[in-house]
Amino acid sequence: MAPEEKPVTPAAKLLLTLVVACTLPAAACGGGGGGAPTSPSGAPPTTTTGTMAISHFAIDLASSPFVSNIDLNAWPAHTFPPIHVFGNTYQGKVEPTLMFDMLKIGTPVYAPFDGTIRQVIDQPESCDTEMYFIDNNRDSQNSLSYDHVTPLDKFRAKGAAFKAGEQIGTIPAWQCTQKHGGIEMMLVSQATGTSTVRARCPLALLDPARKATLLAGIASVMDWWNALSPRSPYSASERANGLCPVEYVPL
Repeated sequence: MAPEEKPVTPAAKLLLTLVVACTLPAAACGGGGGGAPTSPSGAPPTTTTGTMAISHFAIDLASSPFVSNIDLNAWPAHTFPPIHVFGNTYQGKVEPTLMFDMLKIGTPVYAPFDGTIRQVIDQPESCDTEMYFIDNNRDSQNSLSYDHVTPLDKFRAKGAAFKAGEQIGTIPAWQCTQKHGGIEMMLVSQATGTSTVRARCPLALLDPARKATLLAGIASVMDWWNALSPRSPYSASERANGLCPVEYVPL
């Protein structure tokens, strides 16, 4: 296996892309205080008509997406379970990016809600792409992205529309050479009425109509992994309270 290393941290990626897209208030984008404030979704706050509702994970957990020949004594299995929180630690709190790891290469990637493509950034250094979305609720406080995807061609264009649960890509080899893949669901949230930007746990914005089904899928993976691996089991707290120890972490 490759050395135990990850690419650029989720926080760095989120902040870089938010600055490039200038989707935060002007001061947060490196400009002055002038101009109308904008938001993580790129729309003025006054256009908000609802709250983001994630109805699908990036991966269908019921489709046996994890590789079958996991080496439990090697990275990442000796350190991380298949679904885990990954990110920098700020003031003792881990950035709550949701990581789906040890996936079969070619696994389908699905849209989280009805929406459109906001931005696609190719990452030749890791042989994959990062995809940023706008949800049809026009939630101006929250913005979701997927990292480490091979998009389907029709979803490479800004403004391309998709439906919740529609396949929008596949999982490539991790860092170009690994025999497995992984994908990050990254949610960034802007505190109402402020320029404060925070990483937010995607599980906090699950569609109420699908929440029980989605959480049951995670619980099933937890049970399977704990029966398989003594090296990196899910804790009793994670099993009872969920993967994210906190909902928000300031960036």
